[in-house]
Amino acid sequence: MNIRINGVEIDFQLEDESTAGDVFSGISRWLRESGHRVESVSLNGTAIHDLDDLDGSWRKQSVTDVKDLDILAESVMERRVNDFETIIHYTELLRRVMDEGTSEQREAVLEELPHILEGIRRNAPDLAGLLDEPIQGGSHGDPEIREKIARRAGDMATLLEQRQRELLDPEHEMGSTIAALDVLLPTFEEIPGELQDGNRKKALETVSRFSELVARELRILPVLLVMKPDLQNELVDGVSLNEAIESLNGLFREMEGAFTNNDFVLIGDLLEYEMLPRFTELHSTVLRHIG
Repeated sequence: MNIRINGVEIDFQLEDESTAGDVFSGISRWLRESGHRVESVSLNGTAIHDLDDLDGSWRKQSVTDVKDLDILAESVMERRVNDFETIIHYTELLRRVMDEGTSEQREAVLEELPHILEGIRRNAPDLAGLLDEPIQGGSHGDPEIREKIARRAGDMATLLEQRQRELLDPEHEMGSTIAALDVLLPTFEEIPGELQDGNRKKALETVSRFSELVARELRILPVLLVMKPDLQNELVDGVSLNEAIESLNGLFREMEGAFTNNDFVLIGDLLEYEMLPRFTELHSTVLRHIG
């Protein structure tokens, strides 16, 4: 059996695989774990259109009847980097057009907005709405509205460039993020007192900065897990890193509820007794694997 991925033949040793489906399942799992997505499959020169159908007849073909298995796969990370590049170029163009373009140029650029918004929702769902909110706010001929759109487009470009850097150089971005967090973490012990002594503004600024940095850290961690297979074997608080990420997300949801209820005691306890020790252990674990 000749197996090619993106036109390059690979050395695949059959073990317990007896059907084309067995072989494809093993290869697609390996591709998925290495950060790729299967785009198309061809079996003996015939395109397969029912990849998600686990009962598809092609899956049952014996390996002895399969001469060629061709798979086209795309790097999920590379696709996201390219998507960000496209969106960044658009936001920069939108800013310039709103600053100094004609009405015809503005209309032409805004015609592409739905495609750009879909790209933002797919690659940075937490930023969805930031760009279209000012655009929906009034007439694009209004200088005030144009100025607001241009400013928001510039802000979006900056945010998206940061997201792109996280994908292009995750080790550096993770190191910088951990360094900033390690300065912030010891101040958690002061937050309960600040909340109770009326210095709420300072406490909330600390929590806001912490949330921003941790959101970045939790975005980069899955990228590092693909790049650094050994990191996947590490444990934090007795569980795998993937489970630790889910647990930390749960703590954040609990903290959001505490803020909604103005439960400052719970906020202080979560920060000092739950998040501080877990992030301290997480950072020491990750730093062992990055330059």
